[in-house]
Amino acid sequence: MTKKKLPNRDAIAKRIVGKEQNKFNKASNREVIQKFHEDRILFSFWHLDYRSEEAFNLGSPKVDVPWFLLFIDHLKEISKLTRKQLETTGRHYKFHPIPVEEKGYKFNVPVDILDEAHESAFQFGLGKSKGRVYGFMVDNEFYLVWIDREHNLYPDDNYGGYKAYPPVMSYTDLVEEENRALKAKNDTLLQENKELFQMLEDALDGQSNPSA
Repeated sequence: MTKKKLPNRDAIAKRIVGKEQNKFNKASNREVIQKFHEDRILFSFWHLDYRSEEAFNLGSPKVDVPWFLLFIDHLKEISKLTRKQLETTGRHYKFHPIPVEEKGYKFNVPVDILDEAHESAFQFGLGKSKGRVYGFMVDNEFYLVWIDREHNLYPDDNYGGYKAYPPVMSYTDLVEEENRALKAKNDTLLQENKELFQMLEDALDGQSNPSA
């Protein structure tokens, strides 16, 4: 029977060092990735508002699947940029400050950050005639507030001016509306059923008391 040869101490040490080196490399890679991303634009939907302002309620029929994919693609591409790079893209993303209050609007954000939000309000574009996104910046983080598919913050009479539509309905909204409709229908049927039973009782009473 052949005796199994055990690895010597040098081989064991080399294997251990190799494992530790791999851990170090992975840690270094994580640091590189973190460093790469820490200065890039981050998006927050914490203050996204598509309900309180008619102008930005996403009810436009132009808000369809191709447009939504365009919107996602812009978020993806901008998230690869630093704030400085975004600021120097010039006309490509149409990134610049916006005078929210001067346009007669107010961000629907907590009062304690409202002034700061208005002072640091910015927009970026989604392409020619594809709309604008408004929000405010804190360092490299862009807090989305409004999505203006119809350019209602800067309406242009040459393109139809200000456009208002019924607000977009979420899946929850649709379910709640359906429930309300079903409840109303059920209430109507219950009332009709009650009236029919009353008519039946009256008819039976008339048969049992013909002289009445």
